[in-house]
Amino acid sequence: AGQGFEVVYAGSEPDQASWQRYFGTMPWKAVPFATRQAVRARYPHPFSGIPTMHVFTGDGELVTEEGRSLPLAALQSALAKLRNGEKPQLMFGRPGGDACAGCDQPIKGGAAVSVMNKTWHADCFKCGNCHQPIREALRLDPDGNPVHVQCPKPPGAADPDPSC
Repeated sequence: AGQGFEVVYAGSEPDQASWQRYFGTMPWKAVPFATRQAVRARYPHPFSGIPTMHVFTGDGELVTEEGRSLPLAALQSALAKLRNGEKPQLMFGRPGGDACAGCDQPIKGGAAVSVMNKTWHADCFKCGNCHQPIREALRLDPDGNPVHVQCPKPPGAADPDPSC
């Protein structure tokens, strides 16, 4: 706990041009296209499904093949802290430069939540339907915005209060 981590992309694109196009959209480091076979030889763990996230220690030991579940677990933990009045630090996006998806102001540290490449100040992390703070389980709408699992407001319904 309290240790940092890096995301390193190891793609399966068929050629250098495809790799460059895809990597150009990514916020993290990547294994160079030309050396990926050497990396796969060192880490012979089977990859199944897209996307897959394996987690390794700094010296190459496999921690888990279920890395995709880590951000959600960390998010659920952060939501529990928010319910208890704490302000968690939860960053899985691009730290130090993202604009908040809620207020469009820079995120320069402090409490933040990042889900699916969008980052919010903790106070701006609200349901896309009812605009109330999310402090419990959530789901993502088709546009990738967080909403309460059982939001009382139907999607697309007008806000009763324009200041909402």
